[in-house]
Amino acid sequence: MMSSCVRRSMPAIRLLAIAAAALVAAWSGLAMAQSYPARPITLIVPFPPGGPTDTSARLIAKALAERLKQAVVIDNRAGAGGTLGIVAAAKAAADGHTLVWAGTSFAIAAAYGREVGYDPVKSFAHIGLVARGQQVLIGRLNLAHASLKDLVAASKSAPGRMTYGSVGAGSAPHLVAEYFKSVSGADLVHVPYKGGAQSLNDLQGGHIDVMFNTVTLLAPHIKAGRVKAYAVTGRSRDPLLPQVATIGEALNVDFESYFWMGLASPAGTPAAIVGRLSAELNQALADRQLREAMLQQGLEPAGGTPESFERTIVQEMKKWSAVIKAQGIKPE
Repeated sequence: MMSSCVRRSMPAIRLLAIAAAALVAAWSGLAMAQSYPARPITLIVPFPPGGPTDTSARLIAKALAERLKQAVVIDNRAGAGGTLGIVAAAKAAADGHTLVWAGTSFAIAAAYGREVGYDPVKSFAHIGLVARGQQVLIGRLNLAHASLKDLVAASKSAPGRMTYGSVGAGSAPHLVAEYFKSVSGADLVHVPYKGGAQSLNDLQGGHIDVMFNTVTLLAPHIKAGRVKAYAVTGRSRDPLLPQVATIGEALNVDFESYFWMGLASPAGTPAAIVGRLSAELNQALADRQLREAMLQQGLEPAGGTPESFERTIVQEMKKWSAVIKAQGIKPE
């Protein structure tokens, strides 16, 4: 029969065993972080090469490679609105040698409440918010309405006639337009396209009236006088389009929307490695040349902690889930 002394000591023994296991895990993670990175790092970008998402990812990959003294290789995994690459990243080894470029679609896809193969919060270790940027509402040149206020009033006076294009049903520009409709009361009919180039061509050709897309993509067309700019979506004016008011300014409403991008790694990546990557990312984003390069792309460098990035993702999911539900939006 076990003595009472031995019985009393069992909880202490279990606690010691747990503490020892935790210590071993901590030392193991620390040792891994000290030798990290042991080989080239793969950065999965869930979109095709050449676009603004890819371009900004390459800027960060280069900066991290210089700081980590190891190659950071871009792996473009386009498909399923970005989901294909994100799922591949979620399934990768959690050793810090596979990262993913997590953008707005990272949260939007899951905000529909359907199975997408990953959970934006639970499937990843969040490293940091890299940057954010604004969208801009543009119209065809021969649209008669001089201001956003006039545009909204005209749409209300002729329900079902004014159209807006998007890069696809369920995309970020589609959701921003529906959010704008809910706040402003504008009456706009959605015309979905398969990408930004086609929607922009049709707007310039007079087949649709207005559209939202990123300042990065549309600023050159605005500056060249090919389209009208009505308003940007942020809290303050965009440095690339300082003459264009915000939606909040133009309509005296509470409106704010940004697209964003950040870095994440598979869930289970050792905290020491996540901390190292977060620190290196913040140092890279403090570099004047990198900041200038990002600003020229219409991006506002961000930075911050893994925890603050995770909060951003959670807030974005809640925001877009509410818009999706209220407006009855269906993905493609």
